Parts: sequence; C-alpha cells; structure tokens
Amino acid sequence: METHEASYYDLLITKYYSGEASLAEQDELTGWIERDQEHRSRFEAMGKTHDLLMKQDLEQTIDLDEEWQHFSKKAGIAEESEKRLIRLLWPEKLFTLSHVARLAAAIILLLIPTYLIISFLSGTKYQTVVASQGIREVTLPDGSVVILNKGASIQYPVKFNKKEREILANGEMHFSVAHQAHRVFVVSAGDVKVSVLGTAFFLQASEQGTEARVVLEKGKVAVSFNDQPTRQTILSPGEEAIISRTGKTITRQINDDPNYMAWQTGLIIFDNTSLDVVAKTLAFAYGKEVVIANPAIAVCSITASFDNQTLESILKVIETTLDVKVSTTGEKIIISGEGCLKQ
Repeated sequence: METHEASYYDLLITKYYSGEASLAEQDELTGWIERDQEHRSRFEAMGKTHDLLMKQDLEQTIDLDEEWQHFSKKAGIAEESEKRLIRLLWPEKLFTLSHVARLAAAIILLLIPTYLIISFLSGTKYQTVVASQGIREVTLPDGSVVILNKGASIQYPVKFNKKEREILANGEMHFSVAHQAHRVFVVSAGDVKVSVLGTAFFLQASEQGTEARVVLEKGKVAVSFNDQPTRQTILSPGEEAIISRTGKTITRQINDDPNYMAWQTGLIIFDNTSLDVVAKTLAFAYGKEVVIANPAIAVCSITASFDNQTLESILKVIETTLDVKVSTTGEKIIISGEGCLKQ
C-alpha cells in the first residue's frame, strides 16, 4: 500500500471509529475495505486498537491549588478555603463552574509559550523566535510560515534584502515558503544550507547533532554545505536528504516515514512497524528518551493509528498488543519483555 494512500485511509478509519466520518466517507471506506483483504485486516486491527484505548481507565488528577492561588489574586477572585482537585476523565464528564475557572487558569499559565528576542547584528535589525515551551507558528516578513517544534529557534531580518531571504535555523521545523522568483529563500543550519524559491519542507538540524535531515513535500530545494556551495543535492517532492556533518556527505532517498510531522499534527501511523522504529518515532514526537531493554523484542511489530493520543495512552496499547512492559525512570521510558504476542 502506498504511504499517502495508507495515511489517507488510516485517517478515515480513525474518523469512523470516533464517530466523525460523514456518510460519504463511510461509503468510501466500505468500498476500500471490500476491495482487498489486506484493507479489511488493517481496518480490524485499528478497531482493536480503538477498543483498547476506550477500555483504558486513564485518568489524570491535577492539583491546581498553587496555580489557582496565584491566578485568583491577580484576577481578583476570592480564594476558596477548601483544596480542590480536578479529575480529567473522558470528554463527556461534567465540570462545575469552579472547576472550569480553575482549569482555565491552569491553561493560561501553561500556554505562556515562547518568547521573542530582538537583536541588532551588524546594523541590521534581527528577530529571534525560540519555541521554549511548545510548538510555535511564525509568519516571516515575506509571508512564509514556519512551524517550530519545542526547543527549536530561528533568526531572521525584520526586513529581507532585495537579493535573498536568509534564515538561521536550529532544531526541528516545517517551512511553507512564499514563492518569489526574484529572491531565493535560504535556510542555514550550522554548516548545512537549504536553498529554495517556493516550497514546503521539513528541516531537522540541531546545533549539537552530527546528522541533519530535509524532507521535501512540494516544490524543489537544493541542499549543500556552506563551505561547498557548488556541490548541491536537488530534492524532488517525496524525497529526503540525510546529511552527515562529520562525513560531509548528503544522501538523497525516498522518504518512507509517515510520521515525520507527528510532533505537529499529532497523527501517528504504524503499519506493521517494528518496535525499534516505534520507539524512535515516539521519542521524536514526544521529546522523550525511549529505550528497548531487550534487543529480542525490537523486531516485534504493530499496526495501529493514533490521533492526538497521550504518550501514556499509546504505550498502554503497545503493552497490551505486544505483551511487553513499559516503565519510566525520570525522563527515560524503558520497554522490556521476553517476546511478543503473535501478530
């Protein structure tokens, strides 16, 4: 099954099981299932995953007392003498007005996300955006849009010059570049350089990393090293470039990873995916270290789709499906076990 087709029908299946699919989408999904036994098996496998998610008694208790006290003082709301707890269960649960107010206060406190630093370098006014606490969307002076993953940063002139639009980047981000034939759009990430006119692509390039990655969605880009500008690797839509900074090599290949934007979209698709790849995907999407303790279970595979599920919820499904154990030590998640349930 083609990656794009699989992603599309996985989304339809997810909408079906969540009760959000329209009649037209249900008819289309029915036809797709009847065309191929593999399609039916995938539909049933994702149904089992959905049932596991619904059966989980995942509840999170949040103590908002301290946050509420700070917020209520600033907002002029009288303090309550009794400590309250908000229990977040499924969406159909009801909250009192007091609960809603306190939850709103917590959300306001948690959503103070990123900050802007204005600097002046060499007489040119620059703006730096750092996604310090969460995903951040930035519109550049030319109308291009950059979505930064948590921890990523960009620096750009407040006003681009007439010849080029140059951006300094660090971390993981997605670019939707406004087309301007007379001004090339250049992204520099350390010693890696990406040049475009108008396109959409994903960049993964941290200052500390020895490897960088560019995934092209549409348009065309040229990838090179800053000190080797004439040695360019041209990408076409659906391709990616893997850049080795130590070896000074750029490898062009087909991108077969449907989850490279999971950190932004919240949609994760596993199609007979091995556990070692699953661990890397979850680490990338949720910013956690995920370790497989026993190499024997790294080859266990899973087929499932998750749409904006919590990491804890996904790990619970993996535990049940593959008969493995998940434990947490600090910021590290450890997956252990002797083997896998037969798929």
